Amino acid sequence: KPPYVGALLRLSLITVRKRLLKALARHGYKDISAAHLVAFSYPFPDGVKPSELAVRGNHSKQSINHMLVELEAAGFLLRKSENGGGRRRVYLTNKGRKIVEILQHEMIALQRDWSARVGSKRFEAFLAVLRDVPPYPDDED
Repeated sequence: KPPYVGALLRLSLITVRKRLLKALARHGYKDISAAHLVAFSYPFPDGVKPSELAVRGNHSKQSINHMLVELEAAGFLLRKSENGGGRRRVYLTNKGRKIVEILQHEMIALQRDWSARVGSKRFEAFLAVLRDVPPYPDDED
């Protein structure tokens, strides 16, 4: 019966994003939006292609590049090519790593809260199931 897994995951993601944005705001980072979170999400973008971030965040290449320009101008990341040639890749700066640190601490707190709410055995089983599901649809090809 509804809601099905897609809706439940989407609702959980909305909850997670709201909590992460509140944590960033508490630390003075009020200019980071939900769309920006893909640039600070696991796996972290040290050396990732912008097109890979677009796929992860379900964004167009144009919108991800616009976002990367904003985050680069704010000092959270830089885009550079390896060996001075080829396509540029995305790297976090120290300021960007600080964002990741805040987000990781908040995710640990959120996991503790959810575990306390549903019980540690049920929550660990939930995490185990999620870890067994392929992270991207293309991984099944």
